[in-house]
Amino acid sequence: MRLLLASLSLSLLLPVSAGTATQARNLTKSYDQDFASWVSRVQQAQGKDAQATAWAARPNPNETGRKLWVEIRNNLNESWTLDYAAWLYENAPAVLAPVRAGAVPPTQKIQDSVKRFHTRSPRVGYFCIALPKIANPGSLALLEKIEKENPDPRVQGAAAMGQAMVLRNMGDDWNIVAKRQEKLRTAIIKGNDLPVGKTTIIRLAEDEIFIMNNLTVGTEAPDIKGVDITLKPFSLSDYRGKVVVLAFWHTWMPEAERSIELLRNLHNDLQGKNAVVLGANQDHALTLREMTADGTAPWRNFSDSTREIAQKYRISEWPQVFVLDTAGKIRHIGAPGAFVNIAVDSLLKN
Repeated sequence: MRLLLASLSLSLLLPVSAGTATQARNLTKSYDQDFASWVSRVQQAQGKDAQATAWAARPNPNETGRKLWVEIRNNLNESWTLDYAAWLYENAPAVLAPVRAGAVPPTQKIQDSVKRFHTRSPRVGYFCIALPKIANPGSLALLEKIEKENPDPRVQGAAAMGQAMVLRNMGDDWNIVAKRQEKLRTAIIKGNDLPVGKTTIIRLAEDEIFIMNNLTVGTEAPDIKGVDITLKPFSLSDYRGKVVVLAFWHTWMPEAERSIELLRNLHNDLQGKNAVVLGANQDHALTLREMTADGTAPWRNFSDSTREIAQKYRISEWPQVFVLDTAGKIRHIGAPGAFVNIAVDSLLKN
């Protein structure tokens, strides 16, 4: 009995799990599995009601994110937290917002810890790629520090890749473009096949180069060929001579109802004008057909359940809208809303 009590007392003093690294790994693994299963169910659901039911079961990344933050927040000096900080940046950025006015945001705590403890870590590469997902004035400087101080050439490449991604959002000034090109070259030469999350540095660099050459303001939008809900083939180039709002969307994207409403309002406003809304949609064909028939999404859509069109346009966040002028050149890229509408109005007045 005394031995049993002694064992029980000792067990109360020991940690419940083998370590927070294990708990963090289990949290992200479980979420990723649940999310993949959910996407499959949504894509297979036939009909708007069935898809609405499937959509309602979407795993909440913020729930996982809050639990994950608890696991890593007191261990940010340890290198194993880097992968999970990157996961939060990519999947649950809302969790990293400050809780109250004046409080130090989690993003700042993470970046301060990386600057203090991890610039030389061999595990910081994935974080370099995730860091640009959240706008922060200190991101570029931190990535420059990592590139300068880390002894691993592949991590230096990841830091250069992260800088190119930050620079992409800083405008089209020729100095910025030149620096972005320089960092992409460094990423390709040094980063090569370094795995970062679910991809590699070389794949990210290839996508960035494609975006720079084909998907930036002023370039001619790549042509799209596909079919609509009636299986009638059509092409993006069929609409040359019109201002085109090309929207990539689906019913499980963030704030789906609001975004669809904004696109619907724009579609209605453009009736009788030299402009058109076109969509590239990933929902089941039956769902898209019903949404078109009942007026929820009345614009013409490319059916893109295989994601070929989205991959061609390197879409990583939904919704994403490209505004094209009458010559098919990209004049604005962003989310549905006021800036898209202003870009369309400006083109119609020219």
